[in-house]
Amino acid sequence: MTNRFDELLASLVQEYFRSKYKGIVHTETYTRESLLECMAVVTDQVMYNHCIEDRVAMHKLDDQYREWCIKNVDIQAQQEVDFKLSLHKPFRNPHRDK
Repeated sequence: MTNRFDELLASLVQEYFRSKYKGIVHTETYTRESLLECMAVVTDQVMYNHCIEDRVAMHKLDDQYREWCIKNVDIQAQQEVDFKLSLHKPFRNPHRDK
């Protein structure tokens, strides 16, 4: 790899630990376990932001959600209107009406 890549990688690792521990980290070496954890987070983020298969899956979910909303928005709106109207109905005491 190039020197530029190594510098960016060092910055990425430094930023990960700074973010994780909410402060400045004064080291450039870490345990294997903590670096594997860092790389798992980086892998997840890279896949989320840049993986075409993940993007396609997200769009399918978005499309399914959009379709669900279109089908159910009228039902939800009617339920909301019914609920709001029920709040404005005067209270009926069933014992008093006898």
